[in-house]
Amino acid sequence: MSNVVEWTPLSASQEKAIHRAACQIVLAAVRRETLELADPDLSGSAERPVMGVFVTLKRNGQLRGCIGSLAEYDVAMSGTRAEITGEPLPLVKALVQSGRRTATEDPRFSPVQLSELSGLTVDVSLLFNFQQVPGPPDSRHEQIMIGQHGIKIHCRGRSAIFLPVVPVEQKWDVLTYLEQLCRKAGLPIGAWRDPEAVLIRFEGRMIEGPFEADLLQGQSVPSSSAAPPTVPVQQLASFVTQNIRTLIQGGIPGAFPPALTDGECQGLALAVSIGPQNRAVFSSFPASGRLPLQMTLLNLSQTAANAVRQSGIDVPDLRDLRADVLVLNTIRRCGTVDSLDRNQIDPRQHTVIVSEPGRMSWVFHNGTSADELLKAALQLGEFAPESRAEVLIGDTVCSASSMWGNSLPRNLSGQSVRQPAVAGTFYPSDPVQLKQMVIDCLAGSEPLAQRSVPAAMVPHAGLVYSGRIAAQTLRQIRFPSTIIVLSPRHTRHGAMWALAPHTHWQIPGATLASDLDWMQRLSQGIEGLQMDAAAHAKEHGIEVELPFLARLAPQSRIVGITIGGGQLEDCLRFGRQLGNLLRNHSEPPLLLISSDMNHFATDEENRRLDELALSAMETCDPSVLYQTVMDNRISMCGVLPAVIAMEALRSQGKLQTMQRTGYATSADVSGDRSRVVGYAGMLLESRMT
Repeated sequence: MSNVVEWTPLSASQEKAIHRAACQIVLAAVRRETLELADPDLSGSAERPVMGVFVTLKRNGQLRGCIGSLAEYDVAMSGTRAEITGEPLPLVKALVQSGRRTATEDPRFSPVQLSELSGLTVDVSLLFNFQQVPGPPDSRHEQIMIGQHGIKIHCRGRSAIFLPVVPVEQKWDVLTYLEQLCRKAGLPIGAWRDPEAVLIRFEGRMIEGPFEADLLQGQSVPSSSAAPPTVPVQQLASFVTQNIRTLIQGGIPGAFPPALTDGECQGLALAVSIGPQNRAVFSSFPASGRLPLQMTLLNLSQTAANAVRQSGIDVPDLRDLRADVLVLNTIRRCGTVDSLDRNQIDPRQHTVIVSEPGRMSWVFHNGTSADELLKAALQLGEFAPESRAEVLIGDTVCSASSMWGNSLPRNLSGQSVRQPAVAGTFYPSDPVQLKQMVIDCLAGSEPLAQRSVPAAMVPHAGLVYSGRIAAQTLRQIRFPSTIIVLSPRHTRHGAMWALAPHTHWQIPGATLASDLDWMQRLSQGIEGLQMDAAAHAKEHGIEVELPFLARLAPQSRIVGITIGGGQLEDCLRFGRQLGNLLRNHSEPPLLLISSDMNHFATDEENRRLDELALSAMETCDPSVLYQTVMDNRISMCGVLPAVIAMEALRSQGKLQTMQRTGYATSADVSGDRSRVVGYAGMLLESRMT
């Protein structure tokens, strides 16, 4: 059967029945009960054929869950034309499947809790009229109407789908819509233009409204998760305190008190204090799922006892040790810092959690205001007041009037010598082979005159791909005694802006010294820059440049900085502060930007995007570079290091021109032009040439 469903409008009573059924399905899933729809016929629409149903849950406009149920269909190609065939689904079957999974199985979120339902909106999207987007690949975007068409892509074994409402909510134009669809599928952003890509458009009818509150009348939290709110938390704190004392002495901790009911929660924390001076917090806030109360408390108590033993703190009288307990029954997402409705926060019963990849902070204080509670969480996590970090609220019981903690990256000193992390993958691990590869990369058709430049940009991919571009750039430079390498951070480890604390850098066959004086100047003179080995332990962006520096500048000392994020203003401030340190220095360090260009588009598209970025860089205005990269979604990994270096020079009046030294893509080596990375070399100069 053709999948093109003939669609006729629903009546008002049918739409109302469908929405109410979606709410009943979500409620039954949350309560883990057997579903019994009040109107299984959905006012006569239950068996209506659809190609798919999506149930979407939101809180204050922020997504809380969305999973769909799609009819199975086949795509058969005949030349450039696709024939789409399949069997539609009965509406009620697809609605039940989608609603259940959205409430409990969306991998991006924890399962929805009963206490959340009254604050959620429930949107039901009914999908129909699946058709191949007509026309030549380069003009298919002209056949897609924002607000009318959802789109799905099939390409190279990957697929992704967007509902018609998505580009409306995100304020995307058609090209952005298609590019974001490709990103979601893990494809190059221009894959929708690929002649082999099948692009399907479809239409939808969305039924939206708040969760129907009357369904919650008489509802209570299921007994399996009811323990934390009714826990006699002072009794629990006394029990945990005694267990920690016992564990410190090498004894066996007690079992869960018979008078207390075990249960589940979404977060636990212990604050252990020894007198007025020593305090430590131990917590477990999983990203999803629930925690067993008894077992988690035992694990945290064991961790706390070990920490006390290892700290060397003298505890002559264990009666001086006290533990307080904080229990979060449910945690719900409430938006981002810059858009949060503070009225959602009740400091008497809520813990505020601020989170972004790599760090989190949380604060409970029942004697303050919502604004002060959020402010304290931001300060504790070192978040900017205008941050777009996510804010979550946890329903809390606590044995103390306040408790707080964070998971900021630890500033580790690490070993004095930074060992190679990517030898044998990005470049040979054998010293002889590495030396020969460097010599081969540096070999040019004719000698080049070396000159002093304040900054340069080189790529950092595997040397077989990017080594010639890096060598072609570096062999033109007269190196000063210090080189500051600014690299993106490719891992999630360590501080956002991290200064390598090592005294030396080691690669196969060579060791380069760090500049300890400049490391101290930088750590003291740049706000937010931290000494941190964790950010550098597995990072390749600096290490890949070292084989060339070891040959061309063996006497130069190296300073390594990784940049893990930051808004434009943050990076400009970093650049200005760096410029102030460089200003009037008799021999300022070379700023070496480590960056590849766009990643994973076709060779043709990659070159187009890289030309946009390089042309923007040649304006000598870091804001233009940043905006060009962001507006065109160019995956230039070192754009923030480039912005910082450019602003450092511009703030001193030392950035007048740039010179390209080479450009290539990975296709020039691999021959695969379907998915490439771009590499460019650039000299940043303080005078016109």
